[in-house]
Amino acid sequence: MRDKDDISTWNSVRNELRQSVQTHIRGMENTVLKCIRKSFESLSNDEAKLCILLCSLFPEDWEIDIIDLFRYIVGEGILRHVYSMEGAWNRVCRLLVQLKDCCLLLEGKDSEHFKMHDVVRDAAIWISSDKAYGFYGFANKGLRRWPEIAQVDECQRISFMGNSFDSLPAEQLVFPKLRTMILKENGISTIPDSFFQGMEALLVLDLWLGDVASLPSSFPCLVNLKALFLSRSGEVNFDVTSLSLIGELKNLEIVQLQGFEFGCAVPKEFGNLTKLSCLDLLGCRGRLPRNLISRLSRLEQLYLTEVFSNWQVDDEGSSSGGAATFAELASLSSLTTLHVDIENPDVFSEFGSSPALTDFKIIVGAIIRPYTFRPSRSRSKLLAITKSTYKYKWVRDLVAKTEGLCLHNWSGMECLIGGGAEGEGLTRVGNMLFEVRELYLHSMPDMKSLCSGTQLPDDILLRKLSGLEIQDCHKLIDVLLPSCMLLRTHQLMESLVIVRCDKLERVLSLTDLVQEEEGEGGQSAAAASP
Repeated sequence: MRDKDDISTWNSVRNELRQSVQTHIRGMENTVLKCIRKSFESLSNDEAKLCILLCSLFPEDWEIDIIDLFRYIVGEGILRHVYSMEGAWNRVCRLLVQLKDCCLLLEGKDSEHFKMHDVVRDAAIWISSDKAYGFYGFANKGLRRWPEIAQVDECQRISFMGNSFDSLPAEQLVFPKLRTMILKENGISTIPDSFFQGMEALLVLDLWLGDVASLPSSFPCLVNLKALFLSRSGEVNFDVTSLSLIGELKNLEIVQLQGFEFGCAVPKEFGNLTKLSCLDLLGCRGRLPRNLISRLSRLEQLYLTEVFSNWQVDDEGSSSGGAATFAELASLSSLTTLHVDIENPDVFSEFGSSPALTDFKIIVGAIIRPYTFRPSRSRSKLLAITKSTYKYKWVRDLVAKTEGLCLHNWSGMECLIGGGAEGEGLTRVGNMLFEVRELYLHSMPDMKSLCSGTQLPDDILLRKLSGLEIQDCHKLIDVLLPSCMLLRTHQLMESLVIVRCDKLERVLSLTDLVQEEEGEGGQSAAAASP
């Protein structure tokens, strides 16, 4: 381009770069794209190849959420010989590491996201347009209406993410091989009743609704659908009873809903989804009716916001009415992920033993949420509990493996670690804090110190602690840690926040730490004590 001085030529190339049609630029296909194709073809399996091609359905420069890609992959059934959501997650994470090592994917803004380089994305679009893959990518093209699509008989995956669709075509569309359709990031206000006829092969549907008043009557035509993502952002009242149509899609394995007001309760027809592995209602408001969850015997992952916190104890209400009980959760033998808020800690009595949770965010009672505890789909091990909750064994079992712990409104605890006879039960809390990375102590009315002594066993408590936040502990005098603990945590500690602790006198005195370092290495480090 260095010998081109015509502004229209430069503008044309700029537009081609923006629209991801670099194959029109001389030399791109013969050099760069073919090199990337060679890397693509050298991938060891079809799973990795399809993973890369699915990434091309997202817009250019997009921070791709790993969970979004993971759920698309599971919905498409791309993974072989994987029989659980946990196993599928591990496989997808391994694929992403492999693709980053090959420089086909890039690190994202945090551990939950990743990116695809523009040129790699262009190569993936070029490869995916092959008849064998049947990809059609229209992401972020500024489209206002449905485009003409050549060879609809061969179309298998199509993305209109990030456009400006107001309505979908009135004429019936027939896509006999369509497996994935992504219509997120659009404000669709009109869906013709017949729209989903002719899409019986669809496995994954991601649809954002604007001012749509209800689901179309053709929705039950999606008999093979495995993964459904519905989001709502419109101002027009939505007929939530139409969501009962979802209950007719008996092959669903993943349901993710966002922005819906369920009124009285989630439709009881959801209980018909006996193949469901993941139910995600993080962005919704409502109540789970009794005897719905227990019917989802294959459920492995459950995500609920704080507005679903009104669980009932089993002996409350009738067997046919009221809210769901924790006894129903206890009956789910495959449950490994639970993000839930709870008002009444007595519901824990219905768990006879510790569930096999590997991903949890459980919050008991009303708290001022630390940022880490805000609703999200990120994989975590977070627990916010009160004193009345700790008496249950399965809660204590979770404390032993939690990475983020919030203790709040806990009377009688004078120190977290140690405490003698009066605090014997509380000592056991401290003795299980081996995995805690972030510790939050909120509204602890009797707490005077973090630790009552300097002698601790070899398997040091809080050995992985990187963040400590203390709020509204009005009797707290010091936040001193014993030297043996500081030796293990001072290099890991990233943040310390103390708010409204009126009697605080000392914070992290490092005197013992300096003395111990001098004794071990003969050298001292500068230390200060407020």
